[in-house]
Amino acid sequence: EWASIKRILEVAPMDYLIIFQYHLMTYFAYLCLFLIMIILSLKRLKKYIFLSILSTVIFLPFYAARQIPLAIILSTPLLAQLINKQGLKTILLLMIIMLTLTITSISIWLQKPSLGQSEESFPSLLVEFIRKQGLKGRTLNNQHIGGFLTYKLYPDILVYQDTRDDLYLDTTVYDDFRSATSLQTNIFFLIDKYKINIVIGDLSEGPFYQPLFHSINWSLVFLSDRYFVALPTKYALEKN
Repeated sequence: EWASIKRILEVAPMDYLIIFQYHLMTYFAYLCLFLIMIILSLKRLKKYIFLSILSTVIFLPFYAARQIPLAIILSTPLLAQLINKQGLKTILLLMIIMLTLTITSISIWLQKPSLGQSEESFPSLLVEFIRKQGLKGRTLNNQHIGGFLTYKLYPDILVYQDTRDDLYLDTTVYDDFRSATSLQTNIFFLIDKYKINIVIGDLSEGPFYQPLFHSINWSLVFLSDRYFVALPTKYALEKN
């Protein structure tokens, strides 16, 4: 959660960096605007001592990248005061509007807004089945469903990964999963290394799970939409 921008750029997987670059671009665009206003308004800063101190948080993302929203929120009051005192107020206001539209467009392009939870993406029957059967243990899953499983089923279900990318940067979790899904290794490598006893899989990920289906040591016990649950055969028999 507290990885710096530098640390993320050094060790994060390329697919994460593709998304992260847009957040980084937005932050640096705002930072440039903020610093320009500070330079143009140095004499006025004495009037806003508290806001100036508060605005030092703008540099926090260099040490904790996930705090970009906090940095922008806490530095905005000083920026607004400085813009209000400048003769270039109209021009700067247009720049802010253009920047806001750009950021909004990029955000919508990356992730289309929606209301509520998609039952198609996260079938409620999956949660009901796991609860009804009293399943517990270490789960192999993809990032997409990890947060959902934790929210609904923690601490009984301990996920392999979720979308909190920074938590895994110093581990082999991403690299191992990517190697297995690209068939450089296989699913049993992950199961053995991480002592997995439940697989909650996504069939849209291709042939990655096929060895599991052909193994006598594992049994498919649930299937809904594209998600399935597989258990060690011995454990499945115990659960009937």
